[in-house]
Amino acid sequence: MGLKLMKDNHGEYRRIWYATMHVNGTARLTSRRLKTPLRGKIPLDENGRFSLNLTGDAAFEKSKAAATAELKAVLDTAREMKAEERNSPGYAESEAYRKLMGRSIENYRIADLAELNASRRPKHILTSDKRKCRYGLSVYKILEHFAKWCARYSNGKPRAQKCVKLTDIRRSVVSAYFSEIYEVQSRSTFLKYVFLLASTYRYYMPTAVENPFKKEYEESYKKITKANVGVNSIVHEAPSETQMRQIWEYARNDRSKPYLYRLAVVAACTGMRIGDCCNLTWDKVDLLNYLITTSTSKTGKPIAVPIFDYVQNSKDYDEILGELRRELEAAITEREGGEKYVIPEAAAIYKRDPSRINKIGKMLFARALFSAPEPEKAVIVGEEPKKKSPAKILRTIESANIKPEKKSRLIRTYELFSHGKSYRQIADAIGNRKGNVSDDLSIIEDMTGERLRPGNPYMGVNAKPSLKTLLKKTRRERTQGQRAGCLYGWHSCRVFFVVKAINAGLKPEVLMDIVGHASVQMVLHYYNPKEFTAAEKMREQFRRNRIERATLQASQQKSALPMADALADARRAILESTSMTPEAKGKAVAALIMLSSSGK
Repeated sequence: MGLKLMKDNHGEYRRIWYATMHVNGTARLTSRRLKTPLRGKIPLDENGRFSLNLTGDAAFEKSKAAATAELKAVLDTAREMKAEERNSPGYAESEAYRKLMGRSIENYRIADLAELNASRRPKHILTSDKRKCRYGLSVYKILEHFAKWCARYSNGKPRAQKCVKLTDIRRSVVSAYFSEIYEVQSRSTFLKYVFLLASTYRYYMPTAVENPFKKEYEESYKKITKANVGVNSIVHEAPSETQMRQIWEYARNDRSKPYLYRLAVVAACTGMRIGDCCNLTWDKVDLLNYLITTSTSKTGKPIAVPIFDYVQNSKDYDEILGELRRELEAAITEREGGEKYVIPEAAAIYKRDPSRINKIGKMLFARALFSAPEPEKAVIVGEEPKKKSPAKILRTIESANIKPEKKSRLIRTYELFSHGKSYRQIADAIGNRKGNVSDDLSIIEDMTGERLRPGNPYMGVNAKPSLKTLLKKTRRERTQGQRAGCLYGWHSCRVFFVVKAINAGLKPEVLMDIVGHASVQMVLHYYNPKEFTAAEKMREQFRRNRIERATLQASQQKSALPMADALADARRAILESTSMTPEAKGKAVAALIMLSSSGK
């Protein structure tokens, strides 16, 4: 390693210094351009060649000394980095991989993972900016959260204990991170963190390297999370049959989404996950044998879902589940060309953005079940309740169990609002957006029970609540975790199917193979029959009794017709007989009348 000069295409020496050095400790030499310019006259021998042993003029020697100093600084930095790399946690694994595969691991910085992953293009996301997609944004935030945690974890620690690059991620680091998020997140959110971090690590690291996220979860958390199913998780509510028909009716009348009613029927009458409902293809539907045979996209488990008939005298008849066959028959008549999907509009939306389909489902349930005003909470125009004093509202905000920065923002927002400042003035004063000011005031309203924003609460008993207000009714705050849990959405259709099947007498171990659950425990976890009230069960029993009576009466009438025809034929034969006397004919007809009246 040392200084050198290089020539350009015209054979002239370039006016800058170069250095030769080894690459990654190998025997191969490479030339690296330095920052020191070449000055003065270049000393040459009798053959016109340059040598470092020759002495040039003062300017040349000065630039040569500067280049030597720069080269020494570069080498010292490289040695320090190499020593730091040797002390890094993943150095031994990286060296073993390099010797085995003949190349080094491309070691990324953890702080760059969020941006690196955002540039990837998942096959089900077609948007240009991944962070605009809700799913892509959630992945970005999780990776960003892990990077910030690693920065705090590494602060003040020696290099051998820091976590800066991918190869620095060890089981001890993952264990510390998992133990922290497990305490504050719900089970489902915790599993989402585990899955995304493990899959991201696998994507950027070689297969031969052990995945610490997967290993830590399987050995320390897998049994715990399975045992705690239902402890802190919120299960979607099971709508009653009356509520489900109410949801269907709203979806049927939604002209902006003509596919919505059919999608709601398929989701409720099959119990499949919404992604499987959207991607249901015609080759999986067997109308002749009343069966849907497919496999779940989540676990790949094969399932067979029965299709019930809507004709009452059919042996497969079910009043509400029979709506599925009616819609499938209507869909097959509307099928154009070789259309692959049963609901092509839903399949296209789900393929483009799965979060959009989930949002549509939440809006459907919120509007269908909670749009009607609640009389006990309605306020007549002009009859406003007594307002609380600003001091009492501020005390309520100060005593709230929220983050300090959020609390200070809410207090500042209310102080400005109580002094008559507009939304724009409040936003400019606290560095917020105008829409976020309204959101903060809404939080204060929920926190204090005081109505602050004009127009919304005192519009009369027939006032229609906003969509945001309706969506709040579909959620429930968790005892653990940052976000509220969803009570009503597409998954409510799956819970509805499970509850209806178990109430009909189907065993959970049989139902497990229909809905694609991994265990009987999960089936029972979904069994949430409290919404099936006594009135609903009474209505269902009366409906069944009415159908049974109608069926019995129809069968009796059908069996009675041949006997009546036979008696009529016998009476006609007796009267038309020429071998019988009139007295004998009278006695025979009287006997027939007695026989028909006795029912024998």
